[in-house]
This record gives sequence, structure tokens and C-alpha cells, in this order.
Amino acid sequence: MTKIVKGGWLFVILTIACFACQQRSEQQQSEEVDPYPPPPTDKDLDCVKTQSLSTKQRRTFYPFSHATRIEIVSYTPKLSVIIMAPPTPGKEYKEDITAKAPLGLMTEERKLNTPSLKERINLSEGQIDELTEILYNYSAKGEAYGGCFEPRNAVLFFAKGNQPFAYVEICFACDNFEAVPENFTVKIACHEKYRLLKAFFQKAGIQYGLDEE
Repeated sequence: MTKIVKGGWLFVILTIACFACQQRSEQQQSEEVDPYPPPPTDKDLDCVKTQSLSTKQRRTFYPFSHATRIEIVSYTPKLSVIIMAPPTPGKEYKEDITAKAPLGLMTEERKLNTPSLKERINLSEGQIDELTEILYNYSAKGEAYGGCFEPRNAVLFFAKGNQPFAYVEICFACDNFEAVPENFTVKIACHEKYRLLKAFFQKAGIQYGLDEE
């Protein structure tokens, strides 16, 4: 009889312990961060002035800290010119890529593709300060990404010579951008910042690539 009672109590204790472990596990799971957070709301994407970094502070950020000259440019987007070969009787119809225009900002050798440039403006010290004000003092809680990328405008950073060591390509039609190299960590991913940059380009004298079509 004593053995049966002891066995019964042991079963109850084990059952309670298992239940407590299960409750603790469920609580921990509920406290874990969702790996797929909800998309940002429109309010999260509103660009506002979130910082008041001084001109001197903003100039310490790479690549501004290494640049001796900064340009903004417009250029023909990188699109292949495809000529369709006429169908030959008895043969399968094929596309014939017979020509490629030297378009886009950079060549395959990662050199500045000068023939594709339409407009080039060398920024003054005041314009550089205005650009860093937009890039570093304005931000949003969330980040918006465009679904396309056909850039026609860019900011180029030069240290010496005629080849940029860093650049950021901007597609105003898609609200999208790409910065090179990877440690160029500036963020433009809120819609209003694209509007501010577009106005900056226009004010500086750039015309091509700023439409949204």
C-alpha cells in the first residue's frame, strides 16, 4: 500500500513539473521577436528632421570624409539595344542581340562611363553641406523600397583623378537607390527624402532623370 501511495505522488509531481515546463516554453515563445515584422505604415515612412548634426559632424561620415570633389550627374540608363532578327522560312525564330549601347553610369571595368553622362555639376562647399543635411538629418522609422531600379542620376565622390571611389545611384521614378561601396551606409529609404533630393538636383541645375515616368 505504501509503495502504491508513493508511486501515485511521484506521478502527480512529474505531471506538475511537465505542465510547468510547457507553460514556461509557451511564454518564452510568445516573448520571442517576430522574424517577419509587419510592413511599415504610412506614418512610419514620413521623413522628418530627426537629428541636428552640425556641418562638421556630417563631414566626418564616409565617403564625405575622404572626398576632395563631389559631383552630381545625370546619365542614360543602362539598357541593351535589342534588334530582332527577321524570321527565316523553315528556321526557328530567334532574337539577335546585335548591338549594345555603352550606357549606364559605370563600365564593366567599373570605370566612369563618361560617354553616357548628360549633365555634370561640381558641388560647391555650400551645396555639399545642403546635401549632407538631407542625407543625415532626415529619416523615418520605417524603410520603403521601390520595386524597380532604372537610375538616371547619381552622386559621385572623388579623392584624386577622374575615377570616383564611391557613388550612389538614384532612381527617382522608383524611389530606389544603390550605394557603392558597401560601407557607404547612407539611407535614403523614405519617400520624402527622395523629394528633397530631387529638389536639390533641380536647384543645382540637373534636369534629366528627375521625372517620375
